[in-house]
Amino acid sequence: MPTILPRPAACAHALAAVALIGAGLPLHAEEQAPPEPVRIVPAGKWNIDYGVSDCLMQRAFEADGKRYLVSISQSAPGRTFGLKLAGPEISRTLGAKELSLALSDSGPAVVEGSVMSAKMPEYGAALIFTGVSLEPRPPADAPPVPRSAGIDPATAATANRIALDLGKGKPGIRFETGALKSVFAALNTCTDDLLTQWGLDPAQHRAYVEPVFRNAMELAIHLQKNYPRDAAVNRESGVFSFRLIIEADGTISDCQIEALTKVNDLDPRCREVIRIAKFDPARDAAGQPMRSFYATTVTYTTP
Repeated sequence: MPTILPRPAACAHALAAVALIGAGLPLHAEEQAPPEPVRIVPAGKWNIDYGVSDCLMQRAFEADGKRYLVSISQSAPGRTFGLKLAGPEISRTLGAKELSLALSDSGPAVVEGSVMSAKMPEYGAALIFTGVSLEPRPPADAPPVPRSAGIDPATAATANRIALDLGKGKPGIRFETGALKSVFAALNTCTDDLLTQWGLDPAQHRAYVEPVFRNAMELAIHLQKNYPRDAAVNRESGVFSFRLIIEADGTISDCQIEALTKVNDLDPRCREVIRIAKFDPARDAAGQPMRSFYATTVTYTTP
């Protein structure tokens, strides 16, 4: 069944190892300090692409004369962002049973989306996270609280690396990014521009409660029933993002869908989304209905 994520939730877990060395006592394998990670260093500056439909930050890295790439992206303002890591060492993550991602000293990041592998020309293996958050998702039963539409600057200020832990006894992979505060600030500026392009007010989205998707499961069931036969037979999976404009009365006035993976005929149609999806409108800081947007990810998977 396709998974519809309200903000492109499985949490990854970090592993900690403590070595206890007693006088005259042997050091057992399970007590050894974890191996040093492979450190990958910058080979250039961050480049930002203010696209028509998304915002992309990219930076080249290197290790042992080999090239690596880090991409951070958003197609709408939100807590989550897409992350792509590419390069030779990334091939060690493929099929890893224990894999966690961290961007700060405070622990693992929250992965709210799919994790996929791919190949990139010039870089080789790539690991793609469709939704990463620096802060935990609020509990489902928590009362809605107005917040900014973008990435929280205070939380972004804690991000200072991109590290992959592959499990006990395996060297991790660490991209030495340095402070990422300015990177996320640039993304927030770019997504503000997207709001303006969509005819929305960025200032109004500094403190707002996002629209509520009332029947996400109904839409998921519909998409599953219409899963293309050829894609099912070939066990093809696909990931798509869609962005809706939700009017102050809860109706959908615009829909844009973008394929994040290339799969033949595996493309949900906007007319289906508009016909089925039901929303409660966003609300401003005063609690009044307001015109806003809703962005999410649809992930098609086969058993």
